[in-house]
Amino acid sequence: VLPGAPAPGEIYADVEAFAPAGDAVDRALAETFRFYLGEGVLTKVDRASMMVSLEVRSPFLDDEMLNLAAAIPWTSKMSGRKGKVVLKRALAGLLPPAVLARKKQGFAMPVARWLGGALRPMAEDLLSRSDGLDRAFVRDLWSQHVRRRRNRARELWAILVCQVWLGQLKSWPVAPE
Repeated sequence: VLPGAPAPGEIYADVEAFAPAGDAVDRALAETFRFYLGEGVLTKVDRASMMVSLEVRSPFLDDEMLNLAAAIPWTSKMSGRKGKVVLKRALAGLLPPAVLARKKQGFAMPVARWLGGALRPMAEDLLSRSDGLDRAFVRDLWSQHVRRRRNRARELWAILVCQVWLGQLKSWPVAPE
């Protein structure tokens, strides 16, 4: 166990408080809240915003709002694969339908754009030397991506980062645009 890290039995204490003996979906939602948001996304947003002196607020993470959300069964929160059903119903008369129907927009790195632009020569070079990997598989991923048959930026980025880490990169490129 790392210094300062919770003991294995304590790691899910917050999940237990948020979804005590709940069903699997409620527990998965609680774990997503605790680990993905709490220890991932929100921490990164906080650090990135502080670097540029920007104050970021998350109004839906207020204690009262979280307690209300936790009290609502997941069957009321979702409809098929669509989430935020209760929130969208509550805001239906206040926001335009286009806003309520819009897909989520995150703060992901523009890897697909980088691979098609400034990093393309480096990516092609590294991927052609993908030691220890099935080169035909890597070429197929690259082909699917550059021909826009399927966005493979995530997989390609993971391979590129590993290649750089393994020392395959001979010289650093100019930073992406």
